[in-house]
Amino acid sequence: MNGFKLLNFFSRWYQIKPTEFFIVQLFLFYLTAISSFYVVGVSTGETLFLSRLDIGTLKDLLPWIFISISVSTIIITWLYSHFINKLPRVKLIITCDGLIALSIILFRQLLELSPVPSWIYFALIVWIEACAGFKIALFFSYLGDYFSSRDARRLYSYILIGMALGSILGGLFTLITSKYILVKNLLYVAVIILLLTSVIGYYISIVAKPCQINSHKQHVKIPLKNLIEHPYLKLIFLITIASAICFVIADYQMLITASQVIAGAELAGFFGKFFMVIGFVQLGIETLLGTWLLTRLGVIKNLFVLPFLLMIQSIFFAGYPTLFFATAINFTYLALSETVDLSSRQLLFLPLSTKTRLYSSALANGILEPAGKIVIALILFVYAIINAPIQVYTVTLFLMAGVWIALIFPLKKRYQIALSNMLRSDKLYTEELEADIATFHKSLMASDNYPLVKNLLEETNATKLLFVLNVLPEKTLKQFKPQLKEILSFSKDNAVIEFILNVLGRVGNREDLPVIEKFLVAENARIIRVALNIYCKLMNTFPLDVFERFFHSEDSSIKMASLVNCFKYRGKKGKIIVREELALLLKNNPLDALKLIQEIGGSGMTLPLNKLLCHTDAKVRIKAIQAVPALPYPRLIPNLIKNLVNSSSTWNDVRRALHAMPSETESALIIFYNDADLSEKVRSFLLSILGKIGGVVSLNYLLRVLNNKQSSPMLLVAAKEGLQLFNYPMTLPADLKQELKIALARLQQQLLTLKSAYLEINTATKLRALFYDTFYFYAEIFFNLLGLYYGLKELGRVIPHLETIHEEKLGAEILEFLEVSVSRTHFNQITKLFLPPLDSLKSHNIGMQPAIISQLLAMDCWVRSLTLYYIVENDIVIKESPMDKQEHFLTSKINTVLLLKQIELFSTIATHYLLGFAEIVHEDHFFTNECLFKEGDKGDSLYLITAGLVSIQTNNEELSQLGPGECLGEMALLDKLPRSASAIALQDTHVLRIDGPDFEEALLVHPEVALSLLKILSRRLRN
Repeated sequence: MNGFKLLNFFSRWYQIKPTEFFIVQLFLFYLTAISSFYVVGVSTGETLFLSRLDIGTLKDLLPWIFISISVSTIIITWLYSHFINKLPRVKLIITCDGLIALSIILFRQLLELSPVPSWIYFALIVWIEACAGFKIALFFSYLGDYFSSRDARRLYSYILIGMALGSILGGLFTLITSKYILVKNLLYVAVIILLLTSVIGYYISIVAKPCQINSHKQHVKIPLKNLIEHPYLKLIFLITIASAICFVIADYQMLITASQVIAGAELAGFFGKFFMVIGFVQLGIETLLGTWLLTRLGVIKNLFVLPFLLMIQSIFFAGYPTLFFATAINFTYLALSETVDLSSRQLLFLPLSTKTRLYSSALANGILEPAGKIVIALILFVYAIINAPIQVYTVTLFLMAGVWIALIFPLKKRYQIALSNMLRSDKLYTEELEADIATFHKSLMASDNYPLVKNLLEETNATKLLFVLNVLPEKTLKQFKPQLKEILSFSKDNAVIEFILNVLGRVGNREDLPVIEKFLVAENARIIRVALNIYCKLMNTFPLDVFERFFHSEDSSIKMASLVNCFKYRGKKGKIIVREELALLLKNNPLDALKLIQEIGGSGMTLPLNKLLCHTDAKVRIKAIQAVPALPYPRLIPNLIKNLVNSSSTWNDVRRALHAMPSETESALIIFYNDADLSEKVRSFLLSILGKIGGVVSLNYLLRVLNNKQSSPMLLVAAKEGLQLFNYPMTLPADLKQELKIALARLQQQLLTLKSAYLEINTATKLRALFYDTFYFYAEIFFNLLGLYYGLKELGRVIPHLETIHEEKLGAEILEFLEVSVSRTHFNQITKLFLPPLDSLKSHNIGMQPAIISQLLAMDCWVRSLTLYYIVENDIVIKESPMDKQEHFLTSKINTVLLLKQIELFSTIATHYLLGFAEIVHEDHFFTNECLFKEGDKGDSLYLITAGLVSIQTNNEELSQLGPGECLGEMALLDKLPRSASAIALQDTHVLRIDGPDFEEALLVHPEVALSLLKILSRRLRN
């Protein structure tokens, strides 16, 4: 009787049929034994390796360990694909197990040498890892002999529990026995377990019969190029590589830290306990959390869990590089990578055809994953050579986990496309449809088969039922409304209930109210909220006498939903009640008040939102600014600008809020722009917004700014950015189009003058680079105006291509585009101005001629300042009025701009943008052996070296030397941590210093500098 109950349990929970119960248990024990062999063998090998080598040798050898293991894995994959199916499986298993056992015994005997050469420990750990990988590959190949692909997918999750059980048993055994026997004698234990796996494998071949493989399911190989170029697979492959890189770093950090903290034989106990706990956690996740997470988050969101946790833990380890955090990172990776993450990644391959799935999975796991490990191992080798601190490794892990996350974002769309493409195919087997809903759910959208859909809606498994509900078209769901209401009567799954309630809200009517009403007393607050919203929508009223109790709910979300519905459906009385409640919330709980304002919406909510924009709490103000895009009313603008003036940290949020404003807002923004009390920075910000929300009025005003010779470089930059944001095409009145034409003619003449000046200035003159930048800055404005004139936004994107016009094919395509897009007059002007590119032309080296100087002095204040600087530098005598205050200021900053141009961080930044940085730099001078900053100091400044040489040191050991054009101090400035190293001047050194708050504020305005900084940091990490 008890045996029948056990079989019934496995049949229901794991879908194991009674006829296959025994063979499935054998494979579970088989995998458990293999996993135990791996844990005991690897724990022994790592203990011997780590405990016999000093930390310096260890850091040098560990990367080669990973490389050797990865190369071995690739070789094993090659052997697997070429020879496995050509040899009898059982004989291969027994022969290989025997040879592996003999080799391990040989290693054990070599450990008796005195002294034992280091290479033996190295070879031992690589060999055991390679053998364990080979055993696992053989296991899954053997599994395929006894189960079809359909059955394997059904039984995979259960048999995989053997990995966790093996980790527990192997870890527990290692932990206990390491206290009573020599660590090296654990190799004999590993041999015994290995031979046990051979016995189980042989026993399976006696008691079980291999399944017959249908010939029509054999597939020819797919060209490797087709797999790599597949856009969906490309993302999966890159994620696989990123995951492998993260694993190597996590493992490396733990091994290095453990070897520094734990001595000798105690390492075996540590590794035993480590694998044992991992096994328990994997078992818990596999049996309890795996399905729940997959149901709640879905395949794609599930993939975010592991890299996100790695990023969080990396931050802690960077600040506290202890064994606890190093172990936690590796623990998290191993615990989740073989459970939650593995399940989701396996599902990513299911939308593919069988042959594509098989070969792409083999390529990812057998080639690309080891390749990723080899790449990061080489980087770790470089880190070891330069003696990089452990924090460098965790920064690399943090960045790689970030890349991993970034790759997941575009995967969702590709996943949907892959599902859709596969399910439009007519090559699916019916048994596969029954086996795994993940491989066919999109096909339901094209199915008109009533019995099939009805049968699917009778599914009792909540996960599969939710999958079906998600992919059925709404018109189909409407047809099956009775079945949906029947599901509500028995389902206990909140996700299913919520989904069906929302469907009834869209396709239902008052007849469905009795069903919905039952859930107004549900235990789950989310279900109550959904039911309340739908009930009021279908009733088109809010019955106060029935629902007033929800106003006093302890759950804020239910209370909020009741207030919103009261406001929407109860008429004037409801609005009065909600406004009274809102007034209380504004005083006592402003963040809840803000949620209510957003939910209700409408112009009537601008008054309370304005109050929150002026709140004393900065957090509330920021949240209020972020809420403005949902309520984009002009009455909010004054307080938005007030926030802009008071705190630069709100700029990005205010920008998004103003971008959401309607076009009639442009007049209000222009009024504020003309407010003389506002700083130029704020006025520039408002000017850049005009293009996004504005129309004819905004364009007219931007032209006025561009035509004004007194417009500062900051205003010109804002005007240019505003032009780039206009919506195309734009209907222009005749007079404005004429103004555009005049502006284009004026710009064309100014560009010719700047081009002549650039060609006349001597090559050795540093000022030449600033004229080059200024030429292309005006060129961008020229093409933006040209795009507005012809209604073609693409014309505003031509400039980067014109700089590479010397490439024959690309040049021909750009010229062809321009020729068909603009008039012959404008086309001739473009070719005269930009062909060939300015940087390919040789200087005349004759010095700037008087005619050109005169024309330059008639341009805007920046060009005039550049010209006056050139005149003073070259002792040219002219008859010209004295410089005004603005020109004097700009001229004084040119030297600083020239110095910034020499710094790698700013070398690619246009001059007009550098002027903003020139205003916040401070010049410092350090004498030989003088300290710029010490390790552990607060990182509050960025230093840019313009002359001299600086040594970067930690613990009195030099890490590197930095010279002119390089920056230092950026790490502490970004992560807010103390200086990780000291900086000492090796000779008299001149630097430009930018203080932290000024730099952060500048990055908000010039994000391209942040990108340049990331490139430098990335290169330094690689080096």
